[in-house]
Amino acid sequence: MTRKIFFCLGLITFLVIFNPTVSSAQFKIDVFTGISTNPVDDPFVWSIGHSPGYSFKNFSVNYALDINLNKRVEKNINAFSSALAYTFTVAKNPLKTSLIYRYKPVSTILNIQKAGILLDYQIGKWAFGLGNNFNIYRYNQNAVIVYHISDNPYLVEAANLMYAVKYSFRDIGSQWNMFLNLSNYEMFLIEQEINPMLNLGFTYKHKEDSPKFFADLWYQSAGFFNIRVNYYGLFFRTGVSWEIK
Repeated sequence: MTRKIFFCLGLITFLVIFNPTVSSAQFKIDVFTGISTNPVDDPFVWSIGHSPGYSFKNFSVNYALDINLNKRVEKNINAFSSALAYTFTVAKNPLKTSLIYRYKPVSTILNIQKAGILLDYQIGKWAFGLGNNFNIYRYNQNAVIVYHISDNPYLVEAANLMYAVKYSFRDIGSQWNMFLNLSNYEMFLIEQEINPMLNLGFTYKHKEDSPKFFADLWYQSAGFFNIRVNYYGLFFRTGVSWEIK
């Protein structure tokens, strides 16, 4: 099944890149590697991934796949995400509306699926995100059979608020930039609303048509808005982003 998923995703990416009818559209692909450490992924998880995206006029679609390298016995796919978006112009600034989906195996028997809607708005050096999502916990089919789970294998949590406030230290489009981001979500993770993450990022692009290098360091907390804040984990991701117009 995993091979079939990889084959289908690779075929879609190939067709989008080499389709001669999309010359007026734009294709982007990110290739990255990351390492994370927390009590669940102790001592650490090392992964690689890619994220192709395709946009035409105001519509865009993308997916991202993160593959385990050092803990493949537990799970091959570390995480998967996808989004379908439409961008408006509000007060001369872009407002993007996205339908999002996240999939993450928690263990060999349980996975989490997250679905929701997200708004992103940018004003100068500031970027804001606001949305809502639902968490769906599900035992996989093998666990249902082995552990004789007769009840509903699904558990749906109440709606969860998503938010982000990001500040770039230089103008958007600069050759290099640094930013600080306070958010409870990122490419693969959506934390509970009481557990925001702190993100320090860096980007560099040598020329206008060159690939862009990026690096992100994320700090994860537990109970950020509680009286006592507890450290939970860190993860670091770096890679390149290539745009084809």
